[in-house]
Amino acid sequence: MRRAAFGLMMVLVCVGAFAQSAAPQWKIVKTVQVVQGKQLQIPITTLFTPSKIGAYRYTAYLACFGPSQPYPPFPSWELSASWTESTGANTLLGIGCNFQNGNSYQFVAPWPFTPKPGVPVQFQLVASNPPPVDSTYSFWITIEQVE
Repeated sequence: MRRAAFGLMMVLVCVGAFAQSAAPQWKIVKTVQVVQGKQLQIPITTLFTPSKIGAYRYTAYLACFGPSQPYPPFPSWELSASWTESTGANTLLGIGCNFQNGNSYQFVAPWPFTPKPGVPVQFQLVASNPPPVDSTYSFWITIEQVE
């Protein structure tokens, strides 16, 4: 009986200890996905506007499909996001893929940031000049907030 009571007490102590050391959880605030977009640029578009200060992270992926276009300047698609940090500093984070060797892709691993409340976090997709010929793109963006 004593062993059973001691065993139960140890289980409860362990459960309580592990419950208090839970890691922060990330919650998706906004996601955008475009698959097989064709020759269309996306103007500056608001992803979301934070209402209070907090810790966020930005992740993005851009894949471009099309024939090799090996002449300078190399045609490309550029995906960028911009925001104002809580300190007031402006941030522009971009990725692009060119067609020097045909299909390509780029990504941004989770990038932490703290945007200024009331100021929108925005993105855009633009083509180079000259634009890529006979190309398509796929991209996704995810914004998460820690809880």
